[in-house]
Amino acid sequence: EDQRIEFADWPALKPKIPFGRLPVLEIDGESYNQSLAAGRYLAKKADLIGKSDLDQLRVDAIIGTIDDFTTGFPWMDSDKDKKNQKEYAEKFAPQLLSGLDKTLGDKSWFVGDNVTWADLLWDTFSDGIENYIPGFAKRYPKLLAVKDRVKSIPAIAA
Repeated sequence: EDQRIEFADWPALKPKIPFGRLPVLEIDGESYNQSLAAGRYLAKKADLIGKSDLDQLRVDAIIGTIDDFTTGFPWMDSDKDKKNQKEYAEKFAPQLLSGLDKTLGDKSWFVGDNVTWADLLWDTFSDGIENYIPGFAKRYPKLLAVKDRVKSIPAIAA
């Protein structure tokens, strides 16, 4: 169950959260931090990690590549930060996008013949990148096609 935390409730909740950071995955009353660890756990449960060990390595490489970009991103919200965000995106996104495009090649999904959590993360990530590089999808139609395929999965489209 997805539970959103109101900003006003965060100070009281923060000391109870592992490392005082979100997101948190709670299983049987125990909390686990780190979005990628939670994503990998849930992907494994949903059979979205790839069919072989090499597929899993390929999925993790794509996840890590996207995470490297997002980790370096200046996330604050002031006007100066917005300028830094645009500069960061202009500097690093082209290499990321061309690398992902090359990795995808002519395949329907990043890894194997089925959707993996790399495709799901790409879908989420690409929603945000459009804010900083308007029209990027026109330059990367194959990446846009992955996004469209993800959005058309019945459980996601619902």
